[in-house]
Amino acid sequence: MKENTKKGSCYLNGLAIFLSIIFVISIFIASDNAIPLQAATAKSQSTTVANRSKVKKDKWTMLLQKYEKSKKVKQLIFVKYKGKSKANIVLYEKVNGKFKKVFTCAGYVGKNGIGKKREGDKKTPTGTYGFTKAFGIKKNPRSKIKYIKLNKYHYWSGDRRYYNQMIDIRKVKASRSGEHLIDYKPHYNYALERV
Repeated sequence: MKENTKKGSCYLNGLAIFLSIIFVISIFIASDNAIPLQAATAKSQSTTVANRSKVKKDKWTMLLQKYEKSKKVKQLIFVKYKGKSKANIVLYEKVNGKFKKVFTCAGYVGKNGIGKKREGDKKTPTGTYGFTKAFGIKKNPRSKIKYIKLNKYHYWSGDRRYYNQMIDIRKVKASRSGEHLIDYKPHYNYALERV
């Protein structure tokens, strides 16, 4: 696959590309039929030179090397925090046992950055996650994992019983509290649900 380095935001022009790539099993499996994709978010660390002869590996290089050893992880998405609500999104795919960069673009995290501590802090949580579902306002871009096209009945629930889950209020008796997903264009044009 040819690397895409065009400027732009992932949710506008890139997610359709990586959602159509084959999604594979990662280390973090929520259920027997889950097919997640690995992603990592964290603050970027510059590579530093020690004693002019040794190069200290940054966090991203160490993660690539860690998952190269796994036979289950075939793709990685890194969300590299750049400050404020900005990030760089990088997709890697394993080719002959080594990860190769296949896609990069600008992306966005929470309004107040990363490092979620509590509900409502407007920060994106950091960590390593698998994905089992894709969804969006736009039509399915040929995702290999289950894709839900959003409609006016889909909410990211604020109801105590279904808190922080995507629900269809026609199927689940819950209040209409939370995020009415279809109202968040372009942010939910294409999205992934983590394990």
